[in-house]
Amino acid sequence: LLTPELSLWGYPPRDLLLQPARLKMQTALLNQMVEQLDGLCAVLVGVALAAEDGRAPGLYNGMALVDQQGWRGVARKQLLPSYDVFDERRYFRPGTGPCLLTLANGLRLGLTICEDLWVEDALQLERLAGPDPIGNLIDDQPDLLINLAASPFDPTKPALRRQLAGQAARRLQCPVVYLNQVGGNDELVFDGGSMVVAADGRTVLDLPRFRETVQVWDTATYVAMESGSPKGAIKGPEAMGREAVRRVRARHAFAIDAIVILPDHLHTIWTLPVGDAAYSLRWRLIKTYVAKRVAVPPPIWQGRFWEHTIRDDKDYAHHMDYIHYNPVKHGVAATPSDWPNSSFARCVREGRYAADWGSSAPEIPRDIGHE
Repeated sequence: LLTPELSLWGYPPRDLLLQPARLKMQTALLNQMVEQLDGLCAVLVGVALAAEDGRAPGLYNGMALVDQQGWRGVARKQLLPSYDVFDERRYFRPGTGPCLLTLANGLRLGLTICEDLWVEDALQLERLAGPDPIGNLIDDQPDLLINLAASPFDPTKPALRRQLAGQAARRLQCPVVYLNQVGGNDELVFDGGSMVVAADGRTVLDLPRFRETVQVWDTATYVAMESGSPKGAIKGPEAMGREAVRRVRARHAFAIDAIVILPDHLHTIWTLPVGDAAYSLRWRLIKTYVAKRVAVPPPIWQGRFWEHTIRDDKDYAHHMDYIHYNPVKHGVAATPSDWPNSSFARCVREGRYAADWGSSAPEIPRDIGHE
């Protein structure tokens, strides 16, 4: 469950933040939430977090995780606006990042707060000096980015927020959940307009503006729908494998000419950019991504892999045939078209094979696959 930026206070809290009694009230409310939730669900809530060194400003604009273990600060806002209606540097000090939270089920959440998303020079009139909280999360490969916001209404903002969330999703190659405050606080109006953006920048869920709303969005169902699996499927090895390949290709380009995934092994042909032979790096990143996230006892992967450099067009054609006939060879399908986890259907659409190819055994040299 998510709540907006500084939601226990109402944004902007201004000089209420300077009252120690108010901070004690916040602690009491968080402890009360722990008791009331009683392990039913976890909540990410916008709070003010105390710094421990006794220096001023003595607070962080932060995010707390409330769950059955209690509550604790998990993120601190890194970019603090002090322009227009904002005066955050009067009350807060900037946090450091990257802010990554790994849940018990292995889901890795990138955590940002409002202005931390506003880091695109090409989209903004001016960007605050400071770190790039989105860029700093790239190496951590989060499964989901969360941004808790309290962004006041402006006629130009809805479109700009959507662009910023889409760009963050594309940079991190993961969905983005943008949650914005709705309502009024003195002269400020907050329009909501929360959204979920897919990894390719598409908006997949829109919440209404100027109205309080509670909406459920299921990450497991989303992954299943994006991968073509039945609705409600969970992140198994195959889905995680697709996600790993997509992420690695976004950072280290390569084309997949052919692939087949069998119950206990896989074969594939890759084409790398000219002058790039780092296939070992790509396999290491893919294997590491899956191994860290899928709920299957290790070892998931064998320690080494076999590789062969294609010599010419005939060698290429023989290996294409070897890959696509492999399900028949191992007895898991009657024909190549019967096996769903391969590139055969794509190759048929591209005109490389007839739909009934492989109904009888093709002529493949015996040394193919054993070089």
